[in-house]
Amino acid sequence: MEELVIYLLNNPEIIQQVKDGNASLIGVEKEEVHSIIKEVDELITPNYYWR
Repeated sequence: MEELVIYLLNNPEIIQQVKDGNASLIGVEKEEVHSIIKEVDELITPNYYWR
């Protein structure tokens, strides 16, 4: 699973294809796909803190 997340972080265009339904993650359950995408999105999106 960790290797999959690293791959997706290195290839963000794949994430969008999975979201759009143009690609799938073979061997990964639908619920797991949603969790993986959410996690990758959180790692890609910078967190800004206002002071």
